[in-house]
Amino acid sequence: MEHADDTFERQAAALVGRRIYAVRYFALTAGGEQGWACGGDRFDTPEFGVDLDLDGAQTIALTWAVGPTGLELLHGSLTHALSDPGVWAVWAVWDVSDRPQWATHLGKEIVQVDVRQEQIFTDDPTLLPLCITLTFGPDDRIYICAAQYFDEGDLLIVGGDEIVIFFRDDMVRRYYPDLLAR
Repeated sequence: MEHADDTFERQAAALVGRRIYAVRYFALTAGGEQGWACGGDRFDTPEFGVDLDLDGAQTIALTWAVGPTGLELLHGSLTHALSDPGVWAVWAVWDVSDRPQWATHLGKEIVQVDVRQEQIFTDDPTLLPLCITLTFGPDDRIYICAAQYFDEGDLLIVGGDEIVIFFRDDMVRRYYPDLLAR
């Protein structure tokens, strides 16, 4: 197996010691409908990605990568990536910093970051980053994954062109058990 490159892992490792101060979700739909909340208290599903405002006035964005599919970490807000009207005509953004799942982590130090890479195409041995785990302490993690959730069948497809964010290990065990196999 070959890694796509080590850039994602190096960028992710740089998050250790940082603190999150605000969180925004981006979806490819317009209006006030909070489509990202379809997972209820199990997980969030911001279609396009998430901005994390960090200490030091830095913003990073996590989104799904286009070709090859996987997770992408960008420096700066997704607002910049979506500012070209020819790229994405309809999108919405929500500040979710006050949601309990995020609010309890704001200002807390990220003590460990893990990247899950997997081969998702049988004809391509490249390992792609599919999930980043932000650890804030023992049994206190947030998992941000390139995955797609389908209500019908209660099914999660890892490596999809959407983002799923887990706040509880029991939900990771249910929908993405391989992630916890380290």
